[in-house]
Amino acid sequence: QQAIVLWSQDPRRGRLVVACCAQATAAGVRPGMTVAQGAALLGELPHVLMVHDSHADAEALQELALRCADRLTPLVAIEPLDPYLWAGQTLHQPQSLVLDVTGIGNWFGGEQPLLTAAQRLLGEVGLRGQLAIADTVGAAWAMAHCAKSPQGTWCIPSGEQHTALDPLRIAGLRVRTEQALTLRRLGIDSIGALRRL
Repeated sequence: QQAIVLWSQDPRRGRLVVACCAQATAAGVRPGMTVAQGAALLGELPHVLMVHDSHADAEALQELALRCADRLTPLVAIEPLDPYLWAGQTLHQPQSLVLDVTGIGNWFGGEQPLLTAAQRLLGEVGLRGQLAIADTVGAAWAMAHCAKSPQGTWCIPSGEQHTALDPLRIAGLRVRTEQALTLRRLGIDSIGALRRL
């Protein structure tokens, strides 16, 4: 199986990696590095370098949002872009969907079966995702982006989000980069450490 690396042209730095598969990530490829650096890290590993089509991605995310609205809950939003660099990264385009599933779990037999239905919906279009249900959008976002789980799903019982979020790195709070650096210098590298402070 080939490693896949997507790149786009940066006016100042040239061709930069914008996304890569798990195989490429394991080889050390990271978004933001040059394509030449990424190709060097991949070495003899079979790989494909492809131009990132941001319009096709946006259309696919919109189509997925419509599927979710039809099959899971009518309240679906595409993640908004932040205008500033946060926790060391800037999103170039939305990467997540936010669904309001308040009270929806009952229709699926509970929140865990709802997550299973969402995974099945993604599988139908050839996708896998990190899915989380929590009391707040921020908590669900943090779990889906920063927590580790073999299943790729998290269902945080109401009122227990502190327990789930405390071990996660500060990036889960989407704090500005300079704030994340200051916290790191103070030895605060997890949400729990910041909350205790």
